[in-house]
Amino acid sequence: MRTFDIKTEYDALLSMMEEVDENGEFVNDEAALKELMDELNESKGDKLDALELIKRDYEAKQEAVKAEIDRLTKRKKSFENQADKLKALQELLLNDEGFDTGRFKFSYRKSESVKVPELDNFEMSRMPKEWIITKYQFDKKAIKEAIKKSEIDYSEYGIELVTNVSLQVR
Repeated sequence: MRTFDIKTEYDALLSMMEEVDENGEFVNDEAALKELMDELNESKGDKLDALELIKRDYEAKQEAVKAEIDRLTKRKKSFENQADKLKALQELLLNDEGFDTGRFKFSYRKSESVKVPELDNFEMSRMPKEWIITKYQFDKKAIKEAIKKSEIDYSEYGIELVTNVSLQVR
């Protein structure tokens, strides 16, 4: 059974799910969706089946959009490569000299940048400290283990151990 096979009672649900705001984001009023589901005169099982079919349709749409994004990304890369080849051809023709065609003015501009090789930890330790930026991040695995072993009072740090529950459908 596909989405279009679902009873017309679910049309209102589908139209609510398709509402989009000015930024293109889907707008879902959970209270209104729940109220709509409560109004449907079907068993809990029938409602769950219908919702699962709708959800799977959205997942299929997501995969189709992902495939289209991948295709367009490859096409974009192809256009970038063509533009780079044309620029290289222009540079070959200019031979490091400026030129004015009347329509376009070609010139060169000098700039400086620092090129730093890939370094391992030993080589980085030999660099002056003021040349290195350190990014700090939490080791969530170590924090979780310390919480489980009651080694730390995590509440004083604003840390929470959150239990997530996710729905599985087989």
